[in-house]
Amino acid sequence: MPLIAASAAAAAGAGSTLFGYNRENYLYDRKMRQETEYQIMDFRIKQAELWREDVRDIIGLTSVKMDTYLIVNAVQLGFTVMAFCEGRLATGTPSWLVGCHTLSLAGAFMYLLMSVWFSMHASVTAKSYEVRLLTQLVRLPVPSWAQLESARTYGSTFEKAATKQMFRVPFAMGTQENVLGTPAAPSDASALEGNAADGQLASPGAQGSTQSADLWGLEGTGDSIYELDGTLRAKPDMLRHLQLVKEVMQYWQSYDGFARVAMSMGTNQLIMGLSYYVIGYVLISNKAVIACFLVVLLFMVIATALIRLDMSLTGLEFRAAVALVFAGPCITAL
Repeated sequence: MPLIAASAAAAAGAGSTLFGYNRENYLYDRKMRQETEYQIMDFRIKQAELWREDVRDIIGLTSVKMDTYLIVNAVQLGFTVMAFCEGRLATGTPSWLVGCHTLSLAGAFMYLLMSVWFSMHASVTAKSYEVRLLTQLVRLPVPSWAQLESARTYGSTFEKAATKQMFRVPFAMGTQENVLGTPAAPSDASALEGNAADGQLASPGAQGSTQSADLWGLEGTGDSIYELDGTLRAKPDMLRHLQLVKEVMQYWQSYDGFARVAMSMGTNQLIMGLSYYVIGYVLISNKAVIACFLVVLLFMVIATALIRLDMSLTGLEFRAAVALVFAGPCITAL
């Protein structure tokens, strides 16, 4: 009888020791899991902040370009108006030359004014869609109360663990993974602990999760967390926020392109108007042939450089454009 009592006492002591040892491990693992959950929330917010910065940088480039276009166009519009008011040709200038000069300035004014309007519209549209993306679609994944609550584990949940996990003998019964074996579907309490809504660590029973990332079988892997998906870093063009930016860029890209085209054409027409003015004032009024030739040649070189810089033309198209640009002043001078 004393032997049985001693054996029972020894077994009870060993069981209490094993229970306390495994419970202590459980609580330690739960604490680590809570810290991991909070760290994941922090990483997700930081990643989303980088994505929001990407949206601002990409769309902000359009605003910077349009602001530059507006400044250049405003300066050239001032030159054009000044040429209309103060740059009138002298009395006695042939009417056809006055017509060429006036048409060139009118064309420059029209194109530059169109460029100003396109630039303004592109800038406003880009800014509007930037605000829409940042306020509606590319948001910070700030955790909700349910997510914060699901990261917490109650000590009483250890009572729902399997008996062989509660009384696992270290080394003798193998590792915790071997004792756990194939994880079964978690109970309601375990699911609450393992499921952090919207991107937190999913429970093992969740869709797409085939095994537990936890020694106790209470939580799944984080493969479904979009912000921490490493496969997307190899293909950044597949990121959702870049796809959204690409989708909304169609609403202002045409205005961006036509603003540049109109500015180029307006500058070209302004150069032509100045060339006609030099011909009428320097050549016809002052009879300075060499000075007129050199100034007009300089203007034509500038016009040719603008065609080369602003337009993507084949060799034949470029030569035809240069010939047409040179044709007007040359024929007028003759």
